[in-house]
Order: sequence, then structure tokens, then C-alpha cells
Amino acid sequence: MVTELPTDRQTVEVNFDGNVWQPAIFRNGQFVDIYGLPLNPEKISSWRALERDVPAPAPRHRGWVLP
Repeated sequence: MVTELPTDRQTVEVNFDGNVWQPAIFRNGQFVDIYGLPLNPEKISSWRALERDVPAPAPRHRGWVLP
């Protein structure tokens, strides 16, 4: 379990099981993935700050575009 936390809206990578890193954002007191889904803090063994932003996922549809 992680005790020291990043700043709000900081881009990070979280570590699961000591060998799997996943991009995330620390938002409103919790780690969320790039889709905004919360990550289980009990399964996160560590985190590290990233100097770059986590890219947003591609849109799922190609509907109309706002002017």
C-alpha cells in the first residue's frame, strides 16, 4: 500500500505486483486510469511521477463534430 501520495492531477505510473507499470493520474485523492476509472489502492505497491502527460484515449466513434 502506498503511504506518500502525489499532488492532485499529477501524471504518474503505478506499480502492480512489482513488475507491471500502468499510466495513471492522481485525482481527488485517488489514482485513476486514463479512462477515469479508479484503481484499487490496496493493489498498488508504488508509484512514480512522469514528466509527460498521459495521452487521452482515442474517441470511440467518429460522429458529428461541433463547430
